[in-house]
Amino acid sequence: MESIISRSTEEDLLSELPSDVLVSILEKLSLRDAVRVGVLSRRWRCLPALLPRLALDIASFLPSDARDLDDHHDILSEAGDKLADVATALLQSRRPPAGGNDNNNLDDVHNTTLAMRFYLRHNYMSLGRLLDAAVASGKVHAAELTITTTCRRSLDDDDDDDYEKRSLVGHGRRFRALFDACPAAFGAVTQLTLKKMRHGKPDLDDILATCTGLEKLSLHSCGPRADIRIYLCAIRGVKLIWLPRLERFTLQGWLFTTDGLVSLGHVPRLTAVTLSEDIGHNEQTLKLSRILTNSTALRDLRLNFRDSNIWVQPETLRRLTNVFSNLKNLKIRNVHRECGLAWIMFLGSSSSLPHT
Repeated sequence: MESIISRSTEEDLLSELPSDVLVSILEKLSLRDAVRVGVLSRRWRCLPALLPRLALDIASFLPSDARDLDDHHDILSEAGDKLADVATALLQSRRPPAGGNDNNNLDDVHNTTLAMRFYLRHNYMSLGRLLDAAVASGKVHAAELTITTTCRRSLDDDDDDDYEKRSLVGHGRRFRALFDACPAAFGAVTQLTLKKMRHGKPDLDDILATCTGLEKLSLHSCGPRADIRIYLCAIRGVKLIWLPRLERFTLQGWLFTTDGLVSLGHVPRLTAVTLSEDIGHNEQTLKLSRILTNSTALRDLRLNFRDSNIWVQPETLRRLTNVFSNLKNLKIRNVHRECGLAWIMFLGSSSSLPHT
């Protein structure tokens, strides 16, 4: 009997803590467990909705043995509906930012990030509009989206499966419809991952123009593209995971120099890379060996510093020999006049360059 009273007293004492302390405790749990904790008492019930980051993944609503799902599979439809129900309940329980200061409530709901991973099928438009309304009302400040499809494989150059090609193009059109219908949602996106769909050049141009807060963009099996150019975007990272037809990549004007600024996956045809201008003037540097590790077909490398700081880190010959094995043209422009050229000698010594 004493143990029961003691446990009850401890629970009451825990519930007396300020909301921000209780929310920090819930942050250590998965969202599913945090919601379960919310059923303990009326005091805890509203706390999951106050979490600064809400992460919803459709995989959490699928059976553990779910395999080889397609667009017509009922399990995916059920999982999508459950995801929408949970997202709706969490967002409805949130209050838009308002004035006032109540020590027992959190007023920083406008700092909420909603991370969602879902399939581009069934109720994808409902999920997009739900997020769009939440951003427009101020309930969500930033979004991290991973949008994938049920296409079973990506297309290399030798693939001639017309059905798969039509499927990739069709999913690309679905994404475009979602993008056009939810401008507020995509305007708040900071991280965007797109998998297994085909985009045209206007699509990617519009993504970069609309997602003004975009910090990280990942493309995985997004159909054939020979040329990708990204200009003046405040992104923190670009991941090109599976683009077998990509031949040229340009990144010009970024704010945050990190080792993860560019990550190249399966890009067997990539022959030309241009990196130009760290407009953020950061002190950090890039390792070319890390960026170009999978670019063994690279023939043309252009670095433009535009009189800013040197953002390339010198490396040993061993690390760059394989990367530069086919390099034929290296162009380095606008090095600050106070910088010597000794630091770039490691580039020339890493390959036999007829044109520098």
